[in-house]
Amino acid sequence: VIDGIHLLARTNFDFDDVALREEEIKKRRETLADPFAKLEDSDDKSYMDILKRRLKDGLLQEIASKIHVHLRDLHIRLEDVESDPANPSACGITLESMHIQHDDSDEVAGGVVAKMAQLNHLALYWNALGYEEGLPVENSVLHQIYSDDTERVSRSLNFCISRRASIVASPSKSSYIPTHTYLLLPVDGTWHARLSVNPKDLSSKPAAEMTIKIDPVFGQLRDFQCVQILRLVSEYKNHKFVKRYRRFRPLVPVMGNPRAWWHYAARVIRYQMRESFLRWSWTRFVDSQFR
Repeated sequence: VIDGIHLLARTNFDFDDVALREEEIKKRRETLADPFAKLEDSDDKSYMDILKRRLKDGLLQEIASKIHVHLRDLHIRLEDVESDPANPSACGITLESMHIQHDDSDEVAGGVVAKMAQLNHLALYWNALGYEEGLPVENSVLHQIYSDDTERVSRSLNFCISRRASIVASPSKSSYIPTHTYLLLPVDGTWHARLSVNPKDLSSKPAAEMTIKIDPVFGQLRDFQCVQILRLVSEYKNHKFVKRYRRFRPLVPVMGNPRAWWHYAARVIRYQMRESFLRWSWTRFVDSQFR
């Protein structure tokens, strides 16, 4: 049983050059200390291989037959005041409860593990922070993250969970309880699964049988949400791009050592040209997007 998961974070696109250099030095020392570590790791079996072996052994099915999970009051929230300081925003996911337990609704044949999951009021929102006219706005709880009153922060996030927030009136400037502009309106659903204890035995039953029932799903995307999402994604990509070459950046001002800055610019261009001449592949494309 997990009751009350409240996570509040904010964007920060600043760099700590000293920490980045220390991390780079640490990686180089580890590589020099054990240059064959990567070769040894490549010989190990991947997690997918281990998962497949455990499925064949029936260990995961045995664990699934005994595990029960009850999760209540989940709220994960990200507040962005960096990508567009004039129009701050907040996005998050809320979940009133989720229950995974043994399914006793129907008679289950031998050699089958029956599980049921129930999802209550899962929602996704993207809010504007401020008091501009014409926008559904809310008060930010970010200013409380640095205070010692962590219980108040947790209580605020708990009030923001769907279903409970519906009874709260529109916030005033003195209130810290927000209302939401939903991307995905609160939705409920159930999931029934039958897992074979012996996946190899497919003569009489399938290895897995699932039935998913979801209430009508409603989503919406407003113009200000689209603009803020694009700005956040653009800022994040730019941050990744700058971070890749940040270790080459001189620690002195431009006028203090122009030659070092010219070397820095030439080095970055040389790296970019080298990558542009590499053969294109889907693997390189995925790596470039998520690196």
